[in-house]
Amino acid sequence: MKNIICFCLSLLFLGIFTVNSQEGKIDKADKKFDQYAFVDARKIYLEVAEKGYKSADLFQKIADSYYFNAKYGEAEMWYNKLVSNYAEEIKPEYYFRFAQTLRALKNYDRADDMMAKFNEVNSGDLRAELFTEEPNYLSNIDYKKSKYTIEDIRSINSRYSDFAPTEYEGKLIFASSRDTGGATKKIHKWNNEPFLDLYLSLIHI
Repeated sequence: MKNIICFCLSLLFLGIFTVNSQEGKIDKADKKFDQYAFVDARKIYLEVAEKGYKSADLFQKIADSYYFNAKYGEAEMWYNKLVSNYAEEIKPEYYFRFAQTLRALKNYDRADDMMAKFNEVNSGDLRAELFTEEPNYLSNIDYKKSKYTIEDIRSINSRYSDFAPTEYEGKLIFASSRDTGGATKKIHKWNNEPFLDLYLSLIHI
């Protein structure tokens, strides 16, 4: 009998220690998240989630860490977990972010469902009002054939964020977060990529 009691107490203390350990990691991740270090925070959150820890706040922050870095496929998975498991605890803003995520993934029907829910719980929000005023927004968008042809120029493109191209004296200027291999590297905590800079291509356009 004494051995059984000792065994049960051991399990109890182990459970308490495990919970406290996970909560300690979450506190560490929360500090990084509050500093907009979303990638670093997400690594810890995912580690905790893999251990079986679940909460609305955890799912929200994992989803947000992907959403704020435009990784919509991953964000969709975690927002879906949030909606499916913690419907009573969701703040209205998360229905909106989920809707935006689904729109980015061209899942318009479910995006509309989330916007309808957003309007239901937050009807005074201007975004909700605009949605109810124009529910058939897709049919009102004038899709026209683009005058441009998109081409992957491998000599210019990188694995980092390359965007905002403009022509200058027959050459291309664009913004990029690429790593140019300098002696010092300034990494942005938001996405763990180098800071943006402007580049001039050697390709004539």
